[in-house]
Amino acid sequence: MKTLSQIIVLLLSPTRLVIDGLKDRRKNAQGKADLLLKWNRDFFRYDIFIALTLGIVSSSLFPQNALPLVLGWVVFIVACSRCNEIVCALLHDVGRELDFAKSSTALTTGQRVKMAMRSYMGLLINFGEIYYLLPRLFPAAFFDPPLKNFVDALYFSGITIATVGYGDIKPDHVVTKLLVLYELFSGLLLVVVALSVYLAAYGSQRNKK
Repeated sequence: MKTLSQIIVLLLSPTRLVIDGLKDRRKNAQGKADLLLKWNRDFFRYDIFIALTLGIVSSSLFPQNALPLVLGWVVFIVACSRCNEIVCALLHDVGRELDFAKSSTALTTGQRVKMAMRSYMGLLINFGEIYYLLPRLFPAAFFDPPLKNFVDALYFSGITIATVGYGDIKPDHVVTKLLVLYELFSGLLLVVVALSVYLAAYGSQRNKK
């Protein structure tokens, strides 16, 4: 059963499998906390770097499809993996908080809130990468009108996760419609559920002092 669950995790989120393996090697709670903080910060920097790179590559300064296909697939797979990893981590973390279970790490509530905020921006950027790369990796009409560049994809991801939905860009394929629903769920889970649980725990800790 454990092998099956590892295969499922590997297919849905290789990065989740990696961080779980690294965390299991740390013997103490503080070591695990330091690892998770570094992982979260490093991936946030990676997200910013990739966003800037795609923004430049997709601009009018470069010809269309300037991004090498292999690199496009790597960025796409990592983006999908990270989105699933963040959602899985949030579901696990929130469930633990609601059950008043003891954490295996020494992360403070303040650190969890900061990680959640970086994860929120990470979701926005990673979904933007997915939206941008989908039409370039698969021959289909995913949006109406088609996304012109990465800025359009990032904008669409931003208004989706913020539940604004101006209607100027619409998902026009079953895949993008499901992705939009997944991003909405992920964003609401993080902001409404995770942050409220973390902040409630933080308020409880302050009251005890």
